[in-house]
Amino acid sequence: MHDTLNVKKKSGLPVPLRKVKTAITNPGAFFRYRSNAERSFYSAFSRFAHFKTRAARCDLPANSNNHISINDEDGYAVFTPDQVPDALAAAVVQEITEKLAHIDIEETLKSTHKPYLLNVITAKEFSRESAVYKLATHPKIVEGVARYLNCFPILTSISVLYSPNAAGQETGSQKYHLDHEDQRQIKGFMFIKDVGKKHGPFTLISARDSEDVQKKSNYKMTRDNKRVDDEMVYNIVDKDRAVSMTGDAGTMALIDASRCFHYGSREGTEPRIMLTFQYLTPFAYVMPWNWKRKRALSHFHDKDMSSYERKLFGLDV
Repeated sequence: MHDTLNVKKKSGLPVPLRKVKTAITNPGAFFRYRSNAERSFYSAFSRFAHFKTRAARCDLPANSNNHISINDEDGYAVFTPDQVPDALAAAVVQEITEKLAHIDIEETLKSTHKPYLLNVITAKEFSRESAVYKLATHPKIVEGVARYLNCFPILTSISVLYSPNAAGQETGSQKYHLDHEDQRQIKGFMFIKDVGKKHGPFTLISARDSEDVQKKSNYKMTRDNKRVDDEMVYNIVDKDRAVSMTGDAGTMALIDASRCFHYGSREGTEPRIMLTFQYLTPFAYVMPWNWKRKRALSHFHDKDMSSYERKLFGLDV
């Protein structure tokens, strides 16, 4: 993940001045790789300081009959294709399959720095009329995410990922880790083809068990220490409690990648293809203090967007 505080020269400002600028415009960047206590402090302070945002986005209606929900102790939920609203599972699978037919994945593999996980289709390949857009912005899905996050979220990314699952040393996101963009976040996944054990499936530990791992291992959310070996995890949580995400094409998973230890793209005999989309809160470490400047997925923005869409893309409070 890109580091806001990278000391490599990115502008004409000297490094100390760039850090001062970051502290003013994006103070969460300084807490992104810190201890749990420091990260929790910033998150609570940001919610307190952004009181207007909190009032507008975090005061959610009490009752809901929505079947899209995420149990807090689990930190994830899986939905079969027929549970995905408005028959969007089949529509998304078909839409992405058609786009993949025009992509030379082998050629893409030659130019990537992360050969175990390729971003083969970016958000810019989809329009507001696409099935992918309709899925990621669907009110029932967003409501389920909002109730879990205790805040109406911002949709920050959409992409299609290809994992060749070739043999090799496990590295990066192939090792157990927690993501660091926010205290809580939801990453959505939809299988574009059937996923089984032979596809190197995304594997996670529940939020409840992951909290035990964090406490008992004194886990540190730093660039050097955030990725851990299986042995450390399974010394605390029984290996049988790990959950491998498998299922038919069109299966959708909503996962808190900040609370659930997880890994993916390990060695398998066949590749894996998934749509991914991410929801963060305005209080995330990667958000500017004036979070409406983030302008995520800006190619979707236009004057015809509804007030709901403007809120989901972080254009309005």
